[in-house]
Amino acid sequence: MALIHGSRDSEYVSDVDSFFKRIGISYIFLLEHHEGIIPESFPLFLNWGRDYERALRFAGHRLNPLLGIEEFINGLKGRLPKTIIIHGSSDTEALRGVEALRNAGFEVRFLLGEPSVYSMECPSEAYLLFLFKGVIVKRAAETIKVKCPLIKLNGPLSSEPWFPSLVLRVLKSSGLLD
Repeated sequence: MALIHGSRDSEYVSDVDSFFKRIGISYIFLLEHHEGIIPESFPLFLNWGRDYERALRFAGHRLNPLLGIEEFINGLKGRLPKTIIIHGSSDTEALRGVEALRNAGFEVRFLLGEPSVYSMECPSEAYLLFLFKGVIVKRAAETIKVKCPLIKLNGPLSSEPWFPSLVLRVLKSSGLLD
């Protein structure tokens, strides 16, 4: 069972539900769980941060955030445009995930933090690196379109036809699925 961030945004909830039905795994929102370890669960987060650390307190199994798993980073190569836009964090562990993206050849820009989307030259295409649709993805797109009105934005990952199989491969190689 995946333990994920959660949101009250209906588009996010619908996208999460659709994704997990496609891969045949149950899930629970971190926002809805307040105490006790969930024995067969694992956190499914893109990057490190407070919410991931909170999820670890409830998870029965540890799974590094996806940006901390080499197989995941390798799975992104050749599938995403060079410019990646993520939420951003000053957390040391989160910056390691960003460094893994950079080492894979991506140019990473933050919505919050430096290097910022506000200081970038407008590329023709960029990828909104989030797991699921919802309010954050919408806000990110709106923010970027103000600066770069002609940019082609792709994402989130749940919209990609190859993403479910990549997640399943990562879970299997991590020993969380048979």
